[in-house]
Amino acid sequence: MKRYIALLALLLLCTTVITSHAQSSVVYAAIVDDNVFIYGLADQPAQVTFNEPTPYLTSPSVSHLTWSADGSLLAFVQRTITTDGGVFIISYDVVVVNFNTSVIYPLNVQATSLFPISFFPDGRLMFTQEAGYVEGSSSLQVINVFVIVPDGESLPEQIGTFAFGRGCGGGSSFLNDTLYWGEAGGLNGNGLFLANTSAGIIHTPICTGQGIALLSPDGNSIMLNNDITRPQLSPDGNRLVGIAGEDILIYDLMTQTEQRIDIKSVPSQVAWGPQGSNDVYYSVITEGPRIRLEGDRLTAFSAFIGSELAEIPTFGLNIRRYNLTSTDDTTIYGGFGSAIGRMKLTADGTQLIFSVVPNPNAWVDAAVAGQLGTSDTRNYINEIALLPIEVVALDLASGTTSVIGTGQQFSLR
Repeated sequence: MKRYIALLALLLLCTTVITSHAQSSVVYAAIVDDNVFIYGLADQPAQVTFNEPTPYLTSPSVSHLTWSADGSLLAFVQRTITTDGGVFIISYDVVVVNFNTSVIYPLNVQATSLFPISFFPDGRLMFTQEAGYVEGSSSLQVINVFVIVPDGESLPEQIGTFAFGRGCGGGSSFLNDTLYWGEAGGLNGNGLFLANTSAGIIHTPICTGQGIALLSPDGNSIMLNNDITRPQLSPDGNRLVGIAGEDILIYDLMTQTEQRIDIKSVPSQVAWGPQGSNDVYYSVITEGPRIRLEGDRLTAFSAFIGSELAEIPTFGLNIRRYNLTSTDDTTIYGGFGSAIGRMKLTADGTQLIFSVVPNPNAWVDAAVAGQLGTSDTRNYINEIALLPIEVVALDLASGTTSVIGTGQQFSLR
């Protein structure tokens, strides 16, 4: 962990600055150039890690950024790749940034990169580990759930286990698709879910990201809903909002009942409004103009992508607000991009922060100009730099938006 020592002075500076100059700023962590940066503490983002990007991997070295309830700790999963006799060894370490002490340290535990990590209200951190397969099955993987006091010295405590359906596959040659799936947290944009709720620990039971189940002490999770995808927990911990087909689905964890909302548009991602408002937000992807290729441009792009493709789609984006009581359905944002990756409300309920995955135009232009190689020689570091994900703040009172930074997988303090 010697590589983190140089950060102490910077973090001390940032901790001082926040008290004098940025109290009203949106503070968040994000992944930029394969490293963790923290925005809003000072005029310039503070760099937390110093990883060297890996050209042949599209997924970042860091994942699952999460803050403690009081904002004093930031935790994340750090992937490290080493070689031993030509064999790649991949480890996933849980690392904590402590803003009270300005120290960065590992928890000396390994976590699966499948599921998010998160803090309990009492300050303990929840994470998961893969533990082989259920006896007699080649598709049901054992996932053990742990909590640990994040002080760098405590040992983890196992609090449960569940069977998780594996075997999902698929991918896309289009960088904007890959960025969206990573930004949303799962295949096709269906992020996996693991959270401590008023009803207990809720988790996704299968790699498609569909359904929710209640963790049981005996390892036999109780299925609550088979249809919900992309669930988000309400501020009070009592309900989930998610998507079921083309409907918005509200699931009450306390009564184990659901409400389906048939909206006119097809929802993409969802988020809760301020507590007590009964508002939910949802994003919508619409068709935009197509990029058409012919002649030498078509030849160059086909060599790059590995198949002939004369048209590439682009998209428009909307965010809408739906009130569960009045059924009012209002557009509050419109723009261009491949997708809204994630949406989060600030703690004071005044701003909706969301990420925009850009359309592929710049990436296509670079490919047809021969700057990105061929399908066999792609360098994903160069490609990802062409499509920076923007983090946007929407003021809910005025309706104005501003780009507050760039980065993947932002997490609000």
